[in-house]
Amino acid sequence: MTAADAADGFGCGSSSDGVLVTSAWLQRTPSPPAATAPVSDLWRTRSRLRRLWTSPLTRRHICHAPRVRIGTWNLAGRWSTDHLDFILRLDCDVLLLTEVSERLTVPNHHLHLGEQPMMPKRRWAAILSREPITPLPDPHPASTLGRIGTSAYCSSVLPWRSCGTCPPWGEGSHSDRTARTVERLRTNLPSTNLIWGGDWNHALEGREYAGSQGGRQRIAELVADLGLQVPTSQLSHRIDGLLSIDHLAVPDGAAVSEARRVSALTGGGQLSDHDAYVVVADL
Repeated sequence: MTAADAADGFGCGSSSDGVLVTSAWLQRTPSPPAATAPVSDLWRTRSRLRRLWTSPLTRRHICHAPRVRIGTWNLAGRWSTDHLDFILRLDCDVLLLTEVSERLTVPNHHLHLGEQPMMPKRRWAAILSREPITPLPDPHPASTLGRIGTSAYCSSVLPWRSCGTCPPWGEGSHSDRTARTVERLRTNLPSTNLIWGGDWNHALEGREYAGSQGGRQRIAELVADLGLQVPTSQLSHRIDGLLSIDHLAVPDGAAVSEARRVSALTGGGQLSDHDAYVVVADL
């Protein structure tokens, strides 16, 4: 579609016959022939397509955004065939992973590991996708960033209350450490078409038990400035009475059809000390 087409009001659409339909083309349809003149097949087709195009139900289904199933999970550095089975059962298009073993491999998926190790053989963050990932520079040592299609995806670990002052967190209070992390992300994250998630180590509502109120405020400000919504903010933690510290944020305009916690407890114990979280959204 050219810029001239866009300026002229072209929109998307199709007919059951596979004919490309545009709103401008329909508007340009000439006046009906005189009653005495034969009505052409083309005129009948255009009339049907105009009725099809102006139906709200048709426009909603033809022009909807792609539906994407996104997950986040802190693996606590572990990897086994049980972890692989759990990830496959999540059935996500994109997973924003944290505390990731370098042994992680998932068939028929693309993996982008953050450059900075958390400890030997463990990375802070990674992105796993069914579609190819274009790696982008890490926006923070404890985050990783990549582009999938037209959207950018960022997986982050944010400071927790007892994280200490070692790199990449630095000196000061927990609120100070979170503020520095958030400001670095603000500088380096794209401002549009962004999905951001991971282990944020903060509940965004209710009791704050892993982070700090000051850190929560800084995160909320960045979420708002990036034009994001956080469907996981009211989902439960594994511990009764607490809310999640693992989050997924999608654009404000995205229609979210599902947000849920998926237990990582198995008959043999726990795969991780974190459960997984899944959001389905039209992006």
